[in-house]
Amino acid sequence: VIQPQVAYIMQNILSDNNARADIFGLNSGLTIEGYPGLVGAKTGTSNDNRDLWTMGFTRNAVVGVWVGRVDNAPTTSTTQTSAVPLWNTVMRTALEGRRPESFVNPGGVVEQTICSETGTIYDQNIPCTTVRTELFLQNQPPPPSSSSFLQTIPIDTWTGFRANQYCPDSVITDTFVNISDPTGISWLNTPDGQVYAQSVGIELPVEAAPEGQCTAGMVLPQVIISAPANGATVSGTVNITGTVSAPDFNRYQLEIASLNTPDQYRLFGGPFNNQLNNGVLGQLDTTQLSNGLYRVRLSAFSNSEGSIFREVQIGVNNLAATLQPTIPVAPTFSAGDGGGVGGATPSIIPFGGLSDIGGATPTVNVGP
Repeated sequence: VIQPQVAYIMQNILSDNNARADIFGLNSGLTIEGYPGLVGAKTGTSNDNRDLWTMGFTRNAVVGVWVGRVDNAPTTSTTQTSAVPLWNTVMRTALEGRRPESFVNPGGVVEQTICSETGTIYDQNIPCTTVRTELFLQNQPPPPSSSSFLQTIPIDTWTGFRANQYCPDSVITDTFVNISDPTGISWLNTPDGQVYAQSVGIELPVEAAPEGQCTAGMVLPQVIISAPANGATVSGTVNITGTVSAPDFNRYQLEIASLNTPDQYRLFGGPFNNQLNNGVLGQLDTTQLSNGLYRVRLSAFSNSEGSIFREVQIGVNNLAATLQPTIPVAPTFSAGDGGGVGGATPSIIPFGGLSDIGGATPTVNVGP
């Protein structure tokens, strides 16, 4: 005796023509024409094909057929389907004029969309090649998507541990295989395993998720840009000040990228191997840059390949150089020089007009 819910799921499985198609084909003798989804059927054999069974049922009929030898000797020239044609004939005869009703859900059985490759609840954010809908006991749903071949978890970028409330500042989300068996992971990195891994959306090389996680009281890295402030406008040579202090520290460096090409950072300071607490991390000569918007990035690295990145956006605005006006110099003459050029001495012409030039004014008389 089994629960009605379990019996209903078994009825659904055994009457699903598509589910057995890979082994028997869609048009096998286990299918009774005209009764789709209404007839359940199952074959069975014993060692050396001594017993060849086909059992089938509807809501109003049960037919079982056995083929074998009465002395229990192995049969010859037989397969697991040798009893199927006879069973099909008997079942069709039993159903003549007695069309069966559909199997009825007794309650407590629900449909759920799953990923075929993993058997877990389908999540559109997790790679899955084939999706299908299946029946499950309401109190025994399929595993969550987090239990699939892939799991996406937050990671602390400095330690590589699973991130939690004890290390919230430098977190990325990464995807790992949800397999704890090291032998399985090793196989997935073989040529045959890689073909399968790619077919179910696993990136290569295959890596297991980290087991460690951040703990209360652990020393956290301090990687801070204090100045310039985010959104500041700068010119000339600028001091980049801040703090770099971290366990397992290796180096830090300063980089810059134009907002026109935000992913193309270039180094302008470092690498430096010293740690600083609210000091000058480096200098940026903005006169070598075109005016515009930039991102300044402070990058710190650990000995264990961990990393932390901090950024601020700045605007560079260097004023163009301007020319100073010059005052022109012109010659003037004194009255005693008779207007001769040789006696000229330079003087600055005052603003407001030229001074009068002294001496006789030449005239010309026109006679008859």
